[in-house]
This record gives sequence, structure tokens and C-alpha cells, in this order.
Amino acid sequence: MNAPYLPDMSLKGKLRRRATRFADRKPLPAFARRYVSFTFDDFPKSSAEHGAAALEFHNLRGTYYACTGQLDTENHFGQLCSAKDIQKLANAGHEIGCHTENHIDCAVSHPAIAESEARRNRLVLSELGVREVRSFAFPYGDVSFASKKTLAASYATLRGVQPGINHQFADANQLLAVPLEGDLSEADYALSFLRGLANKPGWLIFYTHDVREDSSDWGCTPVLLQHIIAEAMKMDAIIAPVSEVFKQISQEAQS
Repeated sequence: MNAPYLPDMSLKGKLRRRATRFADRKPLPAFARRYVSFTFDDFPKSSAEHGAAALEFHNLRGTYYACTGQLDTENHFGQLCSAKDIQKLANAGHEIGCHTENHIDCAVSHPAIAESEARRNRLVLSELGVREVRSFAFPYGDVSFASKKTLAASYATLRGVQPGINHQFADANQLLAVPLEGDLSEADYALSFLRGLANKPGWLIFYTHDVREDSSDWGCTPVLLQHIIAEAMKMDAIIAPVSEVFKQISQEAQS
């Protein structure tokens, strides 16, 4: 099971994380509208239940990045999802993305291992009825130059955890994303990015893990998620899964 991650804070680690953002880039086009995506990493059963319920209440859908090697296990996020959870979410219209089979660190793993892990993950998802997997998120948000290049060949988008709003020229192979963590009292951080989106069209991607009252340090409470969804709806943003937003902006750029 994946444990709480402590990133490489050495000078080498910091430089690598910064430098990979400039390698194998797939620049996004200009944005005429505002987009928001809600994403869930790993993903815990609580996000499959409470996260989906919060979105579906408004007839919205999110993106769930699955690690099929961890089905029916438990860790610091609580109980993780089951095969039935994946099938239920997919049948309800949520996007199922890839997060590698066993939540490996793509920054230190050989690119062949990262590719194999992702391929096996897609195979299991296919057996569960998820026929097309177009979105990938780096476990721990980190990746090496070589693994980024390898993974980019198989997905429309790759998502990291560097906070920010994706505007024109942002990298679809390392999308920016903002953590959604804590309770309602900690909403200001997420709301600050919504205010930034209101000032300039772009694509704001939120990510979290567990969604429960006693959330982990990497998850959020249902009430916080509900609040941020409601605030995003007030600004008339298009709220959709990652692959759907990427498809829309790509089509708009070609028209």
C-alpha cells in the first residue's frame, strides 16, 4: 500500500521537478471560457461515494484516477475503491483515469516500469468495462524526463500537482492542479484560485483523495467539496471531467 509521501527536497529533486515542466510539452490553446474539473486520486471508497454524490447532486461528473493493484485495500486514506465502485462510477458517467497499477513513483522508476504499470492498469480497467482511458495523473505528482515522454504517448493529458490555473501555453502533459484539503474553515486557498479564474479564462483542476468527515491530511470533508462546487457553479464555469474539457478546448482551437 502507498504510504504518506515525503518528496525529495534535495537541490537535485527541486531542480528536476522544475525542469520536467519544460520537457516534452504539449501547449494548451487560448481559452475563451472558464473550465473547472474535480479529480480524485488513488481513489478511496469515500470519494467514490461522497465525492460522486456531491457532483451528481448538480448533475456534474468528475475524474477518478484509479490504481487497480490497490483494489479493496486500506491505507491512510481509509478503505480504497473496489471493482464495483469503478464500474458504478463509469456507468454513472464519471471518467476513470490511470494512476499506475501500484501507485509507483514515476520520478524514480525506470520509464519501462512506469509504462508497464500504466498498461497493466488500463488492462484491468478494460476488463471492468472501462474501454478508453485518456487521462493520467502522476502518483505523488512527480515524474522524470524519460517517464513523462513515455507516458505522453498513451494519454491525451497527464496531470501533476503543481498548483495553478492552466492558461494558454500550459502543458497538457503536466497539467497544473490545486489541492482540495481540509474542512470548510480551510476553503480560502481553493477559493483564491476560483477568484483567479474569474479574472481570466482558463482551466482550473482541483484534486483530492478521501472525502469524509474525518478526512486525512490529503483529503477533504464533504462540506468543503460541496462548497467549492457551488462556488464554481456561481461563476458559470463549465464543470466537466478532464478528458471532456481537453476535448472541448481542442475542438474550439480548431474551429
